[in-house]
Amino acid sequence: MLTAINTLVQNGLASVPIRAVARTHKHQGEIKMARGLKIAKGNSVQVDSASSPTRFTYPSSTSSSATVYRGGTGGIASQDTQTLVIQVNYKDSAGNAYTDGQIIAQKGEKQFNVQSAAGGAATLSRCVLTPVAPGSLTASQCSIKAVSPTGDLFYAAKISDRYVWTSGGDSAYRYPYLLGTTAAVTYDDTTSTTGVVVTDSVGGTYDNVYALVEGF
Repeated sequence: MLTAINTLVQNGLASVPIRAVARTHKHQGEIKMARGLKIAKGNSVQVDSASSPTRFTYPSSTSSSATVYRGGTGGIASQDTQTLVIQVNYKDSAGNAYTDGQIIAQKGEKQFNVQSAAGGAATLSRCVLTPVAPGSLTASQCSIKAVSPTGDLFYAAKISDRYVWTSGGDSAYRYPYLLGTTAAVTYDDTTSTTGVVVTDSVGGTYDNVYALVEGF
């Protein structure tokens, strides 16, 4: 069974409990620690604005769809015209709240330098990624909104350029993900009855495999 799990995880086609990943790593050494988050710095898709050349399409409303690359990056949205970047809600050290946070740099597994898209460098703050709704954040915390492959809202406990983790310790899940606008995430959370259904650029279909992470 562990061999089967390894095969699915390595191909990005399964979400498994962290407990199962840890056990597989101990006995077979096939699962590696997640890479850090890529930070987009320009418009070159292959270099720094996406983590995969494969494009994926999913329903973003009752009448439209969105096409994006797998995974996501940090960075300033205005400098990255090719793709979405991850959107962050955060509070600075004084407790001021921002809903349009952009990740400027990663400083630790769950620590990021972020700034407001509207406020710019004057709002730069270091925050700790915390899996709570924006209204529950305290000073120097940030949160990232996501929807699981089956359409359940959650806030990321950890994120890399390819995977997003739920909270829950040994019961947490790791999902491959795509980025979606706030409207798309809301649609998959509140309206869609099928979860996140994805097709790729070579004709593959993935039902309830990819999570959707809020971006802009």
